[in-house]
Amino acid sequence: MPDNNPNLLSVLCKNNSNPQEPTLADLFEDQPQRFQHFSKHWQQMLFDYSRTGLTSARLDSLLQLVDESGLEKWRRRLLTGEEVNTSEGRSADHCLMRTTKPEDSANILGLVIQVQRAEMLTLGASLYQGILPGYSKAITDVIHLGIGGSVLGPQLVLEALQGTNSGTVRVHFLSSADGWQVSALMAKLDPQSTAVIVVSKSFSTKEVKLNLQRLRQWLSTAEQGDATEQLIAVTSDYARAQAAGFSQQNILLFPESIGGRYSLWSAVGLPIVIRYGEAVYLELLAGAEQMDKHFSEAATENNLPVLAALVTIWHRNICNFPAVAVVAYDSRLRLLPAWLQQLDMESAGKSVDRQGQPLQHPAAPIIFGGSGTEVQHAFFQALYQGMDTIPVEFIGVICNDSELPANKSHNRFQLANLIGQADALAFTQQSSDTAESTNADPHRQFAGNCPSSVVMLDSLNANSLGQLLAFYEHRIFVQSIIWGNNPFDQFGVEFGKHTASEVEDFLRVKGASKTGCKPAELNSLREWVAERLD
Repeated sequence: MPDNNPNLLSVLCKNNSNPQEPTLADLFEDQPQRFQHFSKHWQQMLFDYSRTGLTSARLDSLLQLVDESGLEKWRRRLLTGEEVNTSEGRSADHCLMRTTKPEDSANILGLVIQVQRAEMLTLGASLYQGILPGYSKAITDVIHLGIGGSVLGPQLVLEALQGTNSGTVRVHFLSSADGWQVSALMAKLDPQSTAVIVVSKSFSTKEVKLNLQRLRQWLSTAEQGDATEQLIAVTSDYARAQAAGFSQQNILLFPESIGGRYSLWSAVGLPIVIRYGEAVYLELLAGAEQMDKHFSEAATENNLPVLAALVTIWHRNICNFPAVAVVAYDSRLRLLPAWLQQLDMESAGKSVDRQGQPLQHPAAPIIFGGSGTEVQHAFFQALYQGMDTIPVEFIGVICNDSELPANKSHNRFQLANLIGQADALAFTQQSSDTAESTNADPHRQFAGNCPSSVVMLDSLNANSLGQLLAFYEHRIFVQSIIWGNNPFDQFGVEFGKHTASEVEDFLRVKGASKTGCKPAELNSLREWVAERLD
């Protein structure tokens, strides 16, 4: 059986020429118990996909697609550290990074991970107390410098766990190369009590190099010299870290096989330990490992990441919906849509399969989103009355994890809006004040029949957060196996950087020389900008 069977997906698409029939209202009328049939509860997580157009027959067809996609083989290769990144000839070892006993792995990398984790936890525990080995002054603040997943992942975790007991050291994240952001950060911190974590696989990323140069200058006061003791490197290239001026004791390593969007499980997660301590970080890993076990062992029809992936396949390929909105009804998860956007679109945003042949079906829906209820006053208008059907993924938390009684009413309000919006998008066809009018105002009409799914957590803690993030990682893995593309390379990310480097060189030279061209004589945007640069 081939790894991917595009013909079967084609058959499913062809046999569902009008997948939005019957409507969601019809489905619930015919099967009032749809929630019981099309939702799964596992440990601290509920996945409800009853407000989609899936029927038992349609789900059976999609489950057959999973069986014929080669998922079982690829899942085994992922979880045992075999090659799954076919274009780069690598494994993808983020699951191994979070196992509680990496030394038990038959893969030699397990022993390496054990050593790397121990070194990271030792340094993190010291910084949790404001102590940086080799540096004489107390640390009050840490800047975590990187870009992409190396910042977004740890930042998401720190915000999501903000109700957890924390240490006194503050963690700040810097990813933008915008000088205003760097200046604002430096203005509120004391360089003598600040440590800087620099995350870079090879120290070739220009945004990171630019910000590092600026921070070095800021740290290097007359009293402190070059401030090398305050710099910590997190990298997969030890030699380049040394060449970049980091001291041996301040270099933490992670495997080359860990992509940025999967890196928070490695030494890149150091800020989590600094802020919340070792026990919380290990509980985060344990939650993710529990989801790995569920993904590995649960039957396909009960497997949460598999079912979630099938919902994506149904919407993207059979219903031809090009986008999905992700809305988190808990402000602690405000960065989840952005994290998921990178995870999904950077992983599956491909137009060729693993063999380099054109994909026969589109992949990677456009993902956007935000926090409820704020976005109800923004793009929800288009969800209700726009011309495109855009499925929604709702995320909620049952327990607000707060000792303040007043917060319970806020949490109840949030959950009421989550459920109410999901129901209204699915079933409402006109506003209540025009329901009895035979000549209803078309401006007050709603198409309804907009599908959605819900992920609900019992509470938001390190363990449930680990489960949630691993759930999404495995979902995109299943989707990519069905589509047949490689979710672990990202050559497109690098492509535009080469042209940007050329333009930067042009602006540096042209802007300095002041050629004297008049605006009317400029024949490109780069020349127009160069003429106006100081």
